[in-house]
Amino acid sequence: MSGWLLLLGGLALAGAGTTIAVAAAAVSRLELVRWISQRLRGAAIASALLTTPRRLVATAGAAATLGTILSAFGFAAVLGPVPRLLTASAGVILAVPVLIAVGYALPRGAGRRWPDAIVRRAAPGR
Repeated sequence: MSGWLLLLGGLALAGAGTTIAVAAAAVSRLELVRWISQRLRGAAIASALLTTPRRLVATAGAAATLGTILSAFGFAAVLGPVPRLLTASAGVILAVPVLIAVGYALPRGAGRRWPDAIVRRAAPGR
């Protein structure tokens, strides 16, 4: 059970981290200035993004990396009793494509499609 939790939690963390990192990089500077001037939700994070834009991207990237590592540990725990050759084959055939899709491709598409909404939801504060 804990292997599945690690696997699914790691995939969720990797996907969320990638989505936030891409959205923070894609949100326009003009939109950030508008958030600050109108004191909208996310104005604090908008100010931080304008002054230190790499901080949120780096933190979200670290979360994505941690999620990838956790999902790898979960995959190994789930397939622990399975013979090593079958585990390696399952990793290449199943785990790598799923991790690329869930942890990289889909989150990047979502982060580029809706950067404003994602950064506002990820923003602490108001």
